[in-house]
Amino acid sequence: MAIGAAAIFLSSLRALSMIRKAGPSVGGVSGTVKVVGVEKLRRKFTHVARELVGTEVLNELGNYLTASIEMRTLAGKEIEGEAFVPYTARYRLFRQRTGHPTTPDLHYSGAMLNALTYDVQGSKEQVKVFFMEGKTSSDDIGAPAKAFYLQDKRPFFGASLADIEKLNEIYQDYVRGLLRGR
Repeated sequence: MAIGAAAIFLSSLRALSMIRKAGPSVGGVSGTVKVVGVEKLRRKFTHVARELVGTEVLNELGNYLTASIEMRTLAGKEIEGEAFVPYTARYRLFRQRTGHPTTPDLHYSGAMLNALTYDVQGSKEQVKVFFMEGKTSSDDIGAPAKAFYLQDKRPFFGASLADIEKLNEIYQDYVRGLLRGR
């Protein structure tokens, strides 16, 4: 009798198992299981294992997370979606006089959020999300330093639970694609 090991293990792998009747045993019933198609399965897994954390998916994950942080921040939301703490009265007045919104969005010149980027570190099987060095405005504060300062009062740099779910979904879709042989 042949059973699809793929159905037991993963439907896309199509390895076959074969049960052959063997001679009588102490319990009266015995059988031998032979897995056929092992080489094909082994080749498939070798290909999949090499690509499990490929640069393609790491780029997709980094791109998603940086975009999510930027969109959430510009919407005036902390990591889990709470509204940012309001600006102080003095800073609100300054922003108003300079023609900027008075609702916190951590955006004055745009330089800090423009410095948000990611780097695929394939040899380490990870993607690093960070702020590039560079000045954020005429005050000569670097983007990483400004982000660090702002993070304390208005936490914005990180992955929310919704982000983590989406990152997992992106990765699972990627692995499904690998198993399908795309």
